[in-house]
Amino acid sequence: MSEFIKFAVPDDLKVLQEETIKKISKSGKIKIGINEVTKTIERGNAKFILIAEDVSPVEIVMHIPIISKEKKVPFSYVKTKDDLGKMVGISAKASCVAILDAGSLQKELSSLLDKIAEISGDKKAVVKEEKPKVEKPKTEKPKVEAKPKAEVKEEKVKAEVKEEKPKAEVKEEKPKAEEAKAEVKEEKPKAEEAKAEVKEEKVKAEEEKAEENKE
Repeated sequence: MSEFIKFAVPDDLKVLQEETIKKISKSGKIKIGINEVTKTIERGNAKFILIAEDVSPVEIVMHIPIISKEKKVPFSYVKTKDDLGKMVGISAKASCVAILDAGSLQKELSSLLDKIAEISGDKKAVVKEEKPKVEKPKTEKPKVEAKPKAEVKEEKVKAEVKEEKPKAEVKEEKPKAEEAKAEVKEEKPKAEEAKAEVKEEKVKAEEEKAEENKE
């Protein structure tokens, strides 16, 4: 067994492998040749690698199993280059083949890779993506905001400021009113005196007329 052959493929698995790869080569996407296969592995595009066991010199494919393990790409072996060429539907021989896309045969490829993983000692090639754990949001208790001590207490001010209404000091100028009354009173005697004088004059006039008549 050559150094680059890491495990032996059982006959029943070889048959399953051949049937599956023949189907995938018709509906899927593959790359043929050592250089092309190397590129697909390094770029992370390869899903499965097949290597012919009769490659010579072996040094040209020694790196394939190594970089495949580094990139966690499953790989297996086919007996001859001629068998591998026929398997992928070409008339030429093939040293190495990479499966990039299984097309509609993804389930069949996954099943094949699981069985290859068992005999190679590797973990299952197709690892189901773990669903990210949905962390339950922690219900944080609402923080009670402390009232700032520096709150300025509103002064209790009476809504309506009672303006002191000036007392309507109706200052009746009593003295003036009394003076006016006194003046009125004083005027009355004067009027009476004037009337008395008029009467006296009338009396005098009558007396004078009477005396003149006597004469």
